[in-house]
Amino acid sequence: MTIIEERLNKKVDYGRLSSFYGPMLTDNQRLMVRLYCDEDLSLSEIAGQLFISRQGVCDAMTRAFSKLDNMESKLGLCRRFGSITHQMALLRNTISSVQPTAETVQHHQHARDIIDSMIEEEQQ
Repeated sequence: MTIIEERLNKKVDYGRLSSFYGPMLTDNQRLMVRLYCDEDLSLSEIAGQLFISRQGVCDAMTRAFSKLDNMESKLGLCRRFGSITHQMALLRNTISSVQPTAETVQHHQHARDIIDSMIEEEQQ
């Protein structure tokens, strides 16, 4: 994996973690993480927008990322969410591969609808 791919993966990972734990960050940290991860701004661009030094942005982001990592290591919500979503997709595929009989067609469709709505709800 290249350095660019690693940086992009970290941005995506921290963006995902901030979706779960963002309210635990300060308003300033949350804004910086959003600008960095979601808006893809550089530290210099963020510093310019917030009228602070690049080093100030770097320090705040380091503290924010540390806090996000710490919360995920203790709570594991993001990891659990990914696991549950993956398992629901496997379940949906398994159910879809089963041919319903005349007696079970309604139950089969109902089970698929429930799984699809759960996956859709989790992705929002």
